[in-house]
Amino acid sequence: DDYDRLIQLCDIFYEGMDKVTYQRRIEGIKERYNLSDSHVKTLEEGAKRNKAYFDNICGCNIYNLLNINI
Repeated sequence: DDYDRLIQLCDIFYEGMDKVTYQRRIEGIKERYNLSDSHVKTLEEGAKRNKAYFDNICGCNIYNLLNINI
C-alpha cells in the first residue's frame, strides 16, 4: 500500500545522515554488501518505479520537493 511505498521511498533517499539520489543510495548498498549486477538492477528498477509513483502523486519531481541535488 501507499504507506509501505512511502517508507521505502524515505529509506532509498538517505545514505547515513545525507539525503541522496536513489542511484547514490543503491551504489552505497552495492559497495557494502557486494551485490550482484542482477540484484542492483532489481533495486534500481524498484526505486525508479517508486519514485515515479510519488512524482506522479505530487505532480513534481520528488527530488525538488525534498531538496535533493541531482
